[in-house]
Amino acid sequence: MPLIVIFIFGAIIIGAGVMFSPAWPTREPRIGLNSALALALITGGAVFWASLFGWSTLVVDYLLFALVCGIFLFGTLSYGQKRAERTGATLKDADQGWPGPADVLLFAFAGLIFIIPALVMPVPLDTDAQGFGYLALMARLGDNFRTLAPFHPEITYLYSPGFIGLVSHLSKQLGQGVQTVQMGISAILCLILVMLAYDFGSEVKNQRLGRAMALASLGGLGLFLAFMDSHYTTLLALVFAFAFLLFAYRYLKEGLLADAIGAGLMLGAVVISHPDTTIILALGYIPWLFTMWFGRPRPTTHRWLVLAIGIPLIAVAAILPWLWSIRDLLGADITSPFERDSSYWRVMLTFHGILIPLISVVGAAVGLRQRRQEAILAVGWLIVALDFAAIGLIEAVFGGLLGPIERYDYPFSVAWHGPIIPYTILGGIGLLWLWDRFADRKLGKPLARYAPALLTAGIIILAGTYFLAPRLVEASKGRLSFYGAFSSADDVTAMEWLRANTPPDARILNYSAPHEADWAPVISERDAVYYRPQPFFTGDEASLAEQERLRAFWQNPADPANRALLDEAGVDFVLVPQIAGNPDSIETMWRWRPPFLEESVSRVTDVPWLRLIFDSNGAQVYEVVREGG
Repeated sequence: MPLIVIFIFGAIIIGAGVMFSPAWPTREPRIGLNSALALALITGGAVFWASLFGWSTLVVDYLLFALVCGIFLFGTLSYGQKRAERTGATLKDADQGWPGPADVLLFAFAGLIFIIPALVMPVPLDTDAQGFGYLALMARLGDNFRTLAPFHPEITYLYSPGFIGLVSHLSKQLGQGVQTVQMGISAILCLILVMLAYDFGSEVKNQRLGRAMALASLGGLGLFLAFMDSHYTTLLALVFAFAFLLFAYRYLKEGLLADAIGAGLMLGAVVISHPDTTIILALGYIPWLFTMWFGRPRPTTHRWLVLAIGIPLIAVAAILPWLWSIRDLLGADITSPFERDSSYWRVMLTFHGILIPLISVVGAAVGLRQRRQEAILAVGWLIVALDFAAIGLIEAVFGGLLGPIERYDYPFSVAWHGPIIPYTILGGIGLLWLWDRFADRKLGKPLARYAPALLTAGIIILAGTYFLAPRLVEASKGRLSFYGAFSSADDVTAMEWLRANTPPDARILNYSAPHEADWAPVISERDAVYYRPQPFFTGDEASLAEQERLRAFWQNPADPANRALLDEAGVDFVLVPQIAGNPDSIETMWRWRPPFLEESVSRVTDVPWLRLIFDSNGAQVYEVVREGG
């Protein structure tokens, strides 16, 4: 279940962040930042090794072991204390920058916002996780990040392997389904992003700004909606992107080599996590390199050169083996099929809850008036993101110079994910300014006194939604307009039955309508005819042609010609999704739009050479009875 994944993954990564924090050169411990660093060392190290010597889930085990041993053998906690003693620091515990009880409760509240959905949903919502899950399964079974072996070794792909490797490892080592691992990991990633917002604000000013930015990251809705829509590779990349910016900001202020190295590692981790977010980060960071000269603190020439050249070189060195391993794919004919749309400016508002974008206007005015570097970064980022998503002025001016970016650009993703970090920064500045201006005098002391009680009450209410989830789903029918989960709990049961009761080389004919059965190969861990298609696949022509041929079965299952068709395809079992076997079940499913169904002139139950061997409320498995069998 997801709770096992959440507990183990969260304990290791955030626990490592806690122990790293005192050792990293810093005035105050930064748990979120060092959690991201620990995660980057594991993820980047695994990809680095796999690119040189081949992928194996044991690589992550070795890296985790090395990380934990390094923490204890080198005594990071005592190292941090010794450093403080050398500098003559004698701060009390309350003044050392560690999150207080109310802050810890805030993190617990934030964590539950993401953990509860992971616990109650049968599979991730929408379709993206189907694709990530399929790639993770192929990495686990085929030991590579380049092909869909063993199911389709003829199909190659080019995609950042970071999240895929993590899911591949944990699903094998914990004995959990890929879909479960994806939800568990991503819930922790969202919590780390909230903690990074807290760290960023604390680094810029103080913990009050840190709390404001943490609240802005939650109130902006962009992060929560990305999680609910299963943009899991984006979430991993956003963790590394936010950590990169924090390390870069610290280097700008302090000039410490450790922060420059940390920034370089984080930048490399972004690249191996998600291509879209790599572009999105470039849209913010590159303009900032030119505008930071107008801000405070102003960079020295040396520090600017490190930020502009040194850090990217560290990133390239960190991922060079991976870049070398995909050199032939980089020249492949893989381009983004998505185009810019002038209406995407609405996405930059509505997908982020409108309120925080409006408060960000206040934050922008306050920050720019004070020439604050974080405000200059965020404002420039939003302007460039808007242009890339909806306007196209920069492309019109610079034309071919943007070719490499335009080749992989996804304007809708830029509009959705691009503002998440800038709104967090500007929204936090705006929230704190509004609080200080209008509320602190009257409400500051009462809030400080009762904040723990209020957060505890919020945690209890959130926990209660776990038990109310079925009723909330029923009450939401007809009020929401997104697709939801493309497999039900009964579908998952049927797919898990296939995994436990069929030979590893069995082949499944799953449902042919788009998305309705794409979870089948991921959860059953068996070769299935239909899987989540991706624009970055090459060599999939034969597979797609086979899928088109086998649609004939679902359009008329009782047609005698289908027997030879399934025999030719090597199909052993037929999986009927619950939405097709029991259409009324949609009333209790986690979905809100009509399903995708094939028009059929007969039913699977009419086929004499199929034997029903499993049924869970309409989610059915049939065995193909061979002639003479």
